[in-house]
Amino acid sequence: MGRIRTIKPEFTQDEELSSLPAETHLLAAGLLCHSDDDGYFNANPRLVKAAVFPLREPSLSIHDMLTQLVNIGFIRLGTAADAKHYGHVVKFTEHQRVNRPTPSKIKTLQIQWIDSVSTHGGLSESSLPERKGKEGKGINPSSEQNGCSDQERTSSKTKKREPTAEAVRLAALLKEEISRNKPDFKFDDGQESSWAITADRMLRLDSRKPEEVAELIRWVQRDEFWMSNVLSMDTLRGKFDQLQLKRKHANGNWKTASVKAPTGNALDYHNRLMKEAEKPGVI
Repeated sequence: MGRIRTIKPEFTQDEELSSLPAETHLLAAGLLCHSDDDGYFNANPRLVKAAVFPLREPSLSIHDMLTQLVNIGFIRLGTAADAKHYGHVVKFTEHQRVNRPTPSKIKTLQIQWIDSVSTHGGLSESSLPERKGKEGKGINPSSEQNGCSDQERTSSKTKKREPTAEAVRLAALLKEEISRNKPDFKFDDGQESSWAITADRMLRLDSRKPEEVAELIRWVQRDEFWMSNVLSMDTLRGKFDQLQLKRKHANGNWKTASVKAPTGNALDYHNRLMKEAEKPGVI
């Protein structure tokens, strides 16, 4: 059963959450209510959908939205000894203060947390066992029942695509630049691998050039404002065009800013001042 929670104003202003689709942002809010008092929840996609989208049919699969939240570090997913999928809102205590919390039953389970998840593997609606009994006997679940399209089921069977060497280098560059600015920055397990997957999509699907991505990474991590607001490859991808415009504007101002040499009367005045300064007794 859902719980009554409070959402801070910072939640809607979060840079990484705001870079995701609106439905994923809504799911993140719904998980705060779906989770127990320690931030743990049953990650069965059907249960998550019933809890957060009981009257809607989201355009994205629950699996893909959970994956997006994993990739920005909002949640983590894993499997317990009972073969059930569980999730945990990583920074739950930053979003919630529970008065007289009920101890979590999920927290005590031995859960094998997954380092990274792809949108075509790991936790998936189609990977769940078919229901038995009168309700499901002899009936194959439709895409509407399990929340997964035919295209997604087909894709989940294909071999997982490995990021290119260029994508891996871009992920390493982002990690290096962030570490340079903040040596004690805490990177999650598998963070660099997850960034490499996102970088690969930027190059392959968004048609970005490796050199322009690298230049933007360096500029972002040298900009006083953006260095603290772009701390993941997903955020960089979501705000790429906006950041490119900011970068060009900033560089343009830097190039045009120059000191103009004095001309006319201003030059005469300047020369008089220099002569006065050369007279004895003038400091």
